[in-house]
Amino acid sequence: MGYKTFANGELFTTSDLDALLMSQVIIRCTSTTRPPQPAEGWHIYETDTQRLKIYQGGQWVDDIGAGQDLVAVKSSDQSFSSTSDSGISDLSVPVAANSQYVLECFLGATCANSGSFLDFDFVIPSNANVYLVTNHSASDEGPVNKAARQTGAIAMSAWVQSSGSVVQIRGFLQVGANSGNFSVNVRTNTSGQTITIKALSAIRLRKVI
Repeated sequence: MGYKTFANGELFTTSDLDALLMSQVIIRCTSTTRPPQPAEGWHIYETDTQRLKIYQGGQWVDDIGAGQDLVAVKSSDQSFSSTSDSGISDLSVPVAANSQYVLECFLGATCANSGSFLDFDFVIPSNANVYLVTNHSASDEGPVNKAARQTGAIAMSAWVQSSGSVVQIRGFLQVGANSGNFSVNVRTNTSGQTITIKALSAIRLRKVI
């Protein structure tokens, strides 16, 4: 029930209160005290994160309009020495269903060896498409451009110098009917190598539709 015209003398019942007021106000709460049983389309404002969120597709996502940014910044260095995927802490943002974003990603990295390949995956919601261009380098001779597209996740590589490198990725994300998270996983290319993703590495998505 979204709107009701009351007849003269008609009682305002508890069900009217729930349907017309309680289910349609913007609730003030924190990120840990969200409503336990939300319905699709509910809005909340989190006082601790200062974010407006909407319940969509079974989860709370940032309620942003076109032209607004989603930004995640890495707070501290994180080292990786496994050839299996590991998530980069802090570098994940929620994306809304049926939306489109332009994106940028900057990964600062150093290598404990003389130089090594860093493999990284961009994890996206199911039924989404991502189009990427990166300053990926096939060797230590210099960067080259690479474009790619895939549904579900996409894997890319970059050469990391021992003195440090910045991997820059730009692209476009189309999200289908399923909302979810846009996040970054990494792994070393060869066993025994260690690569460190530096603090202040960041991802930024701007919603365009």
